Amino acid sequence: MINDRYHKRLHSIPAPGHGCHVSLLGVANLGVMAGLNHAEIFDGIRKNIRPGNRKVSNREIEEAIQKAVLDHGGGIYTPRPRPQPVTKNGKSVFQKIIAQGKIQDEVDLWESSPLRLCDKPEADPVLLLSTLYKPTDLVFIGERIQKGIVGQTIRTAWKWIEYFQNGGKTSAYIIPNPLTGKPTTKKSGDEETLRGDGNIAEYRFCVVEFDNLPRGDQIRFWSAIKLPVVVLLDSGGKSIHAWLDVSKIAKVTSPVQWEAEVKSRLYDRILTPLGVDGACSNEARLSRLPGHYRTEKSAFQRILCVSGRETHMLNEVEDQIKAIETEPSFAVINASDWLESEPPDPDQILEGVVDVGDKLAIIGSSKLRKSFFLLQLLICLTAGRRFLNWEVPKRRRVVHIQYEIQPKHYHRRLKRMCKAMGITSDDLGDYFHIVNARGQNLSGLEGIDKISKIIMSYHPEIISFDPLYKVAAGAENAIEEAKVILNAFDVLIEKTGSAVAYVHHDAKGFSGDRDIRDRGAGSNVIGRDYDACITMTPHASEGDAAVIEVLVRNYRPQEPFTALWTEDEDTGGYSFHMNEEIAPTKKTSSKRPKDQPGLPTYLPAVLPLVSDKPMAVGAFMEFLRSKIGLTYERSKAFRTWATAGTAPALKECESRSRGKHEKLIGLPEHIRQLGG
Repeated sequence: MINDRYHKRLHSIPAPGHGCHVSLLGVANLGVMAGLNHAEIFDGIRKNIRPGNRKVSNREIEEAIQKAVLDHGGGIYTPRPRPQPVTKNGKSVFQKIIAQGKIQDEVDLWESSPLRLCDKPEADPVLLLSTLYKPTDLVFIGERIQKGIVGQTIRTAWKWIEYFQNGGKTSAYIIPNPLTGKPTTKKSGDEETLRGDGNIAEYRFCVVEFDNLPRGDQIRFWSAIKLPVVVLLDSGGKSIHAWLDVSKIAKVTSPVQWEAEVKSRLYDRILTPLGVDGACSNEARLSRLPGHYRTEKSAFQRILCVSGRETHMLNEVEDQIKAIETEPSFAVINASDWLESEPPDPDQILEGVVDVGDKLAIIGSSKLRKSFFLLQLLICLTAGRRFLNWEVPKRRRVVHIQYEIQPKHYHRRLKRMCKAMGITSDDLGDYFHIVNARGQNLSGLEGIDKISKIIMSYHPEIISFDPLYKVAAGAENAIEEAKVILNAFDVLIEKTGSAVAYVHHDAKGFSGDRDIRDRGAGSNVIGRDYDACITMTPHASEGDAAVIEVLVRNYRPQEPFTALWTEDEDTGGYSFHMNEEIAPTKKTSSKRPKDQPGLPTYLPAVLPLVSDKPMAVGAFMEFLRSKIGLTYERSKAFRTWATAGTAPALKECESRSRGKHEKLIGLPEHIRQLGG
């Protein structure tokens, strides 16, 4: 009797915001009085809470059960321990799994199928249904938001086979698990459905897919992983859908068991740490129906491999992952195997320069704006924008550790640079995180270890340090100290699967005199360790310009170019811009500034320009550079001289009107007429 009351109350829990909190205690009381297992009560409540005005936390459910236990059962409620991931280094294990994959393209995967596949994808629906279903199984086939209707979108496997054999039109989706054909209330509580999680007749398959993973890596993964894969389907787009045999995971006959065995043991413990899309873990998950033609992709959804029901057991993949984690960190490769396969595509962070897992050094002279350069690079990586001369293939998650600037000043620096670049808060999203490490004792091995623990939950793809000498705990020129820090970076990369970038300064003297391989102060170990190095050298004549050179280990050499630091006087924004008009000529000890005419000698050429009325400062500066031939540095010096003193030759003022703001320069009498 109590058990019946429990299930009745369980299936009528109001939505949050409509009495849900009070109802939880009532359901928990009945569950405890009925003698049910505490974990079963928790799973039942969790499963039957409808969407509402707020999210009900696990803690809220646990507190209700705890009170019920104290009031009726005695003792203490002990929640089911949360599953521990089978690996703490999911990215690293994933990379090692795909490295084991012997198959790398669709053709080889198709030929490896234990069951012979059809030559034409149009025959795939019949092959799938006849191989994986009993004739009487009720199967949903339809569109994403199409209702489940028995006799239309829900038919027996045999009826579907007849339908397709007689030329019936395919739909885009299929629910892999057979259905009951009986209506249940939707989770929203608004109406009934025949194709929801509560309509499953047999918990036979679960769907697994990756989001935004290259197809080659997906194929390598599925060819190597020891999971109970029944079928692999080409979605006709970027992803591959895998159906796993639930019977090889555990005996699942109820939603509670699905929650414990599939969602918890399989997804939370094994798949999610490896990068699988966790949104696919529900019982009535849609998958692509093979044989359907996607007009928007101009491609068929098709079967890539069918293994039937002869698959691996779940414990085999657990053993595989544990073996990968405990095996030595190095591998011995048979070179002949490499000749018979193609290498994985590099995951480039900055095209032609640095990949995920690499170390990037940014080296430049003192006060050359190295930190600004790195910040602009990180902003571009976060937003997926081009950075100077380099493409950014896709946006990246960034964690930046800066040791020098007070947070309030770094805050201002970030805003001004983003303003100049046209970057908004939405462009950054939650991809860019900053650790203000000044005075936080985060140097040396201990500091890097603390940082790794702090940032792991942000899943960074690049971790940057500015500057390097603040990371090191010892002497900058000590070889052993440099080795310790660089090895610590290697460990950090292995733990996080990310790249590491750092800013380092040049030794004293003219950096333009040195070979790029010998740049950077202190130990020369640094110059032999990084995978890529970007150097900044003062320009021979332009004080706000830097000559940018690149030394790369894995890509083709690149030509140097000039990056010019520019500031917008109207907005206050600033950033580097690539300037092809300024030759990339480095300042060296032999290229000292030549004697130049005095600044007053340029005034006669300028006065006719403003004799009638003031002009915009930007156009004025462009005239100095393009018509008179002054350098950027020299033109700025002339402007400063011409507007200085108590009786300047020229004056400036700001002109403001609705939607318009500009700076003007002209003769003093004209500026006074404007109120300046």
